[in-house]
Amino acid sequence: FWRLVASSASPLLLNEGGVKAGDIGFIAVSMNSQVALGAAWLRLFQPDSPGYGYLDEETPELAIAVRPQDRDQGIGTALLTRLLVRAADRYSAVSLSVSIGNPALRLYRRFGFETVEQTEDSLTMVKILRV
Repeated sequence: FWRLVASSASPLLLNEGGVKAGDIGFIAVSMNSQVALGAAWLRLFQPDSPGYGYLDEETPELAIAVRPQDRDQGIGTALLTRLLVRAADRYSAVSLSVSIGNPALRLYRRFGFETVEQTEDSLTMVKILRV
């Protein structure tokens, strides 16, 4: 069993300068061992230092990861659900970049992310949260 907790320290983004204004994040934690099973974060980037899924200064980019041994248990779905609900209070859209062969692409499409740019090996996708 596991639970989601809000967090101000992103394990996915610590090497990107720590917590920044506008970051939103959740960690899925094992109820038994308190080990982090997965995490999902949103971060705003600037034009002079964009992320891979950068659209503009007002659209946060999604970073999400679940440990390989903990996939297919609904953790990614729960993380993304909670994150998008929280994001809708602040942002009108969320973007991401995903490799074309990444199995998570199915998850993103199921959540309504649409492709806005494609390269040889990756997609930039966006989900509109509100108009």
